[in-house]
Amino acid sequence: MKKPQLLGRLLLAILLLAGLAPAAWAQSPVTVSPAYFTDNTPITLTFDATLGNAGLASYTGDVYIYTGVITNLSTSPSDWKHVVNPNGFGTPTAAEKLTPLGNHKYSISFTPRTFYPGLASSGETVQRLAMVFRGANGTPEGKGVGNSDIFVGLGLQVAFTSPASGTLVAAGSSVAVAATATAPATLTLTLNGTQVAQQTNATTLNTNVTVTQPGVNTLVISGNDGTTTASATTTVVVPPTVTTAELPAGAKPDGITYLANGTSVILSLTAPKKSYVYVLGEFNNWQTTT
Repeated sequence: MKKPQLLGRLLLAILLLAGLAPAAWAQSPVTVSPAYFTDNTPITLTFDATLGNAGLASYTGDVYIYTGVITNLSTSPSDWKHVVNPNGFGTPTAAEKLTPLGNHKYSISFTPRTFYPGLASSGETVQRLAMVFRGANGTPEGKGVGNSDIFVGLGLQVAFTSPASGTLVAAGSSVAVAATATAPATLTLTLNGTQVAQQTNATTLNTNVTVTQPGVNTLVISGNDGTTTASATTTVVVPPTVTTAELPAGAKPDGITYLANGTSVILSLTAPKKSYVYVLGEFNNWQTTT
C-alpha cells in the first residue's frame, strides 16, 4: 500500500486499516444567533466545550471568552484587533464571562461594534470575530481542532451540513450533500472543480453526487447574494486499491520504528479484518489523506 510521508520525512508503513470518523473533530465549537449578522447586530455566541480541542470539556469553573476581531487592517489571522481584555490572557474580566447553559455549553451576548474597544470609532471593516475560551486563570483553554483559534464570519456565510470532511466512501458511491447559507443567495456546488449543482435565491442546497476519483475529493459550496461571495469546503476520501506487501526490513510488527537518528519513523499496526488505516496528526492538519 502507498506509504505517505509525515512532515515530509515520517514514513507510514500501514498494511491494514480501520475506518475513522475524523470529520466530527472539525465541527466548530461555536454557533452564533442570528446566523446572518453585521457588526451592529446584537448576537449570542454559544460555546460547546466538548467540541474543537475539548480543552474545557471536564472543566467545572467559570468560562471566559478571549476575543478580538479580524479587520481590513489585519495582516494575518493571528493579527487580532480591538481585543476585549486590557489585562492580558491570564486575567479574565467580567465582560468576558460566559453564562453556563448546562451540558457543557456556555453563552455570551453582545453587539460587536460596541463590545470590542475602539472598534466603533476606528472606521475599520470587521471581517471575522476571533476567539478562544479559557478558565478563570487563563487555563485550561477551549480552542478549535488542533488547538487552533476559532473564527466566526460576518455577513453572508455558507457551510456544509453533510458530508463531514474526511468521510470515507467507496468508489462509485452516491454521496448526499447538504449545504446552507445565512441569507438567500445563488448557491453553487462543485466537485473537484466541476459544477454539479446550483440553486438560486436559496438558503439550502441538497443533492447527491457520485464520487469515483481515488484519494481526496473536494466539494466547494459558494454563495453569492449579489454583493458578497462566501465559500466553504469539505472532502470525501475514496481509499486506494490495497497492495499487500512485506514490512520494511527491521520494522517492528506493531508500533514505531525510529530511523535515521530519530528523524524519520516507520509506523506499523496489526488490525485484523480491517482494510484501511489512516493516521491523523498535525503533520496532515488532522485530515484524512491518501
